[in-house]
Amino acid sequence: MSWFQHRLKPSASRNSVYVVIPTVRSIASDIRNKFNAQPVKSYTNTLLTLSDFRKHYGTYRHRSLTDLDLHLILKYMASQNMIALDNVVQDNKNQMVIKFIEPGMPNEIKDNEKAMISIRTTCDTLHLQIDRLQSRFEQLTTEAKSQHDLKHKPQALSSLKRRKQVLDMLSKRLGTLETVEGLLLKMESAKDDLQILQAFDQGANALRNMLSDQVSLEAVEDTMSKIHEAYADQQDVEQSMTQGMKSLDAVDDDDEEALLKELQELELESASAEDQQPASPASSPKLDSLPAPPTATPVPSSQNQERLDDDKTPTPNRVPVVE
Repeated sequence: MSWFQHRLKPSASRNSVYVVIPTVRSIASDIRNKFNAQPVKSYTNTLLTLSDFRKHYGTYRHRSLTDLDLHLILKYMASQNMIALDNVVQDNKNQMVIKFIEPGMPNEIKDNEKAMISIRTTCDTLHLQIDRLQSRFEQLTTEAKSQHDLKHKPQALSSLKRRKQVLDMLSKRLGTLETVEGLLLKMESAKDDLQILQAFDQGANALRNMLSDQVSLEAVEDTMSKIHEAYADQQDVEQSMTQGMKSLDAVDDDDEEALLKELQELELESASAEDQQPASPASSPKLDSLPAPPTATPVPSSQNQERLDDDKTPTPNRVPVVE
């Protein structure tokens, strides 16, 4: 029993399946968010088979979804235009093709996209065949060595012969895989180139619409003409202002000589006025012209005077005493 659907058997002849729509919606939203989180969108992650879808989105909250769960979720997502569903015949078997729909993309799977799925399925099959042949080749190599060690020459030769056949088949499968993968890579590159070309075309159309709606050749020429006229007017104004300033600063030679004469007359009047001024009252003599004061003689003190008087008194002659 699936974890988000519940089966009831009210009678032995009828089965009823009840689906919890909020749970289905939550799982579908989680799958879509995982897809949107991928940095690069290409055929590898946009176009999926049911096995690819199960491998990438087969778990929800660490619980595995059954095939019935996946079919219900895919039908819900297709009803919400999240994905497109279709079938492709591969090895006489119908195989489901799942395509994530992005904004602006048609809700359909084209023939070239179905061919891409067929080529990818062929690559997966070739990988399985190559792995099986490689394992068989190693097994025969081990068997041939064992028979050789046991001195079983016919068995050893038979193992080597079968190993050679496996090796030839392995080489062919590897060559085929290289060719198919190269074709797949070119198809993916062509899809990327187509997307780039479409982006360029959209950008060119948008630019053309902007120019046609807002900018025209006549408007550009008119605007540039106005700019040139404005620059010319500005140059004329600047030139006129420069000439006017020069004319204001310029002085005639006659005017300059007259000004110099007036300056000389003012200097003469100033000099004559200084000569006619009365003498100022006698000023006090300068300190340098006064006579120097007499040098004062130091007066000796009373004690020093007495010593000097004693020195001036004549000393009597002493008579030697004769005994």
